Amino acid sequence: MKLLIRPIVEVDLEDIARRIGADHPESAKRFVLRVAETFELLARLPLLGAGQMIAAYPEARLFSIRRFRNYVVLYLPLTDGVEILRVVDRRRDLPTLFDQVD
Repeated sequence: MKLLIRPIVEVDLEDIARRIGADHPESAKRFVLRVAETFELLARLPLLGAGQMIAAYPEARLFSIRRFRNYVVLYLPLTDGVEILRVVDRRRDLPTLFDQVD
């Protein structure tokens, strides 16, 4: 199973963990662990998430991070895993944001 992670994902994760950690340092640590679990799960089961209509990536899928449901992973299923495109707060303007994926 292949797990490819775009460089912008590291920026996403640092920003989210910093925001969560400002008020709840232990929650930020749990967030990072849940993200790693989610990436591994998606690599094993690439079609698990919901399909999305995103112009730049019509085959992209979204999946919520367990216990952090406001945060989602945008990813592309591969024949042997996944490519992680972004991790973001679902309350953002997702179509506009995801059309700017690097």
